[in-house]
Amino acid sequence: MARYAANGLATASATKAILGWNATATLPRRGKLYDLLLGSEAAPADNAFGWDVFLTTTSGVGTAIIPRPLDVADAASVFAAYSSYSTSTSQCSVSFLHIALNQRASFRWVAAPGSELVFPAVTANGHNVCTTIATAGVNVNAAALIEEQ
Repeated sequence: MARYAANGLATASATKAILGWNATATLPRRGKLYDLLLGSEAAPADNAFGWDVFLTTTSGVGTAIIPRPLDVADAASVFAAYSSYSTSTSQCSVSFLHIALNQRASFRWVAAPGSELVFPAVTANGHNVCTTIATAGVNVNAAALIEEQ
């Protein structure tokens, strides 16, 4: 079971997918989200964010990024990852996890053993990390650790 890291950065608008990953084909392996870090690299300000992890069944329109193996001896990930989505409201529809956060704070969610968010090994199925913010134009960051099983 290989583990990978993926990082996303975007300028937030009303609702936007910041980071996403999905299966590129029907595979023998499923994916598990087990660690998530959220925050903003912008100057501290009092802006409220809503962060959600969503199940997706379609690939988004974003910049492709390469999930990096945490153990350099592992093979490349069989999942595709994306950041900086240009259109993403449709990517943010069925929430598994909601986190309310202020721009002055960062947050880390770690799944209890056996409570990881799992997505099926089916083409285009995966997770998206989306943010909702009232003040547009703030840089937001998300980092995820994913396991292939």
